[in-house]
Amino acid sequence: MKAAAVYCISAGRPGNVAALEFLFAPDLVTWVVPAPERNEYRAAGAARVLPVPDPPAGRYALAAARNAALDDATAAGAVCIQTDDDLRWFARVEDSRKKPATWPEVRNALLSGLDGTAHLSGVPPTDNAMFASGRRRSYGFIIGSLCATDTDRPRWDETVPMKEDYDYTCAHLEQYGAVARMDMYLAKYAHFTNRGGAVANRSRAAERALVDRLVAKWPQYLRANARRDGELLMRQRKG
Repeated sequence: MKAAAVYCISAGRPGNVAALEFLFAPDLVTWVVPAPERNEYRAAGAARVLPVPDPPAGRYALAAARNAALDDATAAGAVCIQTDDDLRWFARVEDSRKKPATWPEVRNALLSGLDGTAHLSGVPPTDNAMFASGRRRSYGFIIGSLCATDTDRPRWDETVPMKEDYDYTCAHLEQYGAVARMDMYLAKYAHFTNRGGAVANRSRAAERALVDRLVAKWPQYLRANARRDGELLMRQRKG
């Protein structure tokens, strides 16, 4: 099995360095940040910083940062584990109840999913134990907040400004026929409340347009959420 390398995709949040590196101990975290912010993250205590230049017109920083992490891990011959910077805790689900989990437990589960059938693994996109099946699933959305891959193909689509993890999940399903959702573990992220990151790029109109675009690109996998405007759902797998 390949060694694992952990990358935190971050922007505008150097204050999160200490807490996140504590949660991911004993692994070293590489902070993937906009190039102008590299010194701020170093000053905050980040031991390893991967600066990413601004992407050209028509491409977006979040997916570009994810590809930079993928390239760095590939060059090192390592599995690329990506996390967002607003992690709060890990948990294991047992009998529909959450119990504290350590990062090594979660890491080993993610790595075990990369078995040659699936090349993308992750955890449920929620911290609600009622939505965790307690088993590995070969089909389902892999949230970019905590995911692992052992291949540099497919790439993250840099023309997608957000919801890039839906596109990436679909690309893996199309290329390999399966992913590995490790539904026995949960991770809590403080999405949509922190400043910085991708939050500032969101607007309802932009999300609606992107939903339409991604459904048109992946009609076999995605549909618009009729109950929540601007959101996507994975289609049920046939057969």
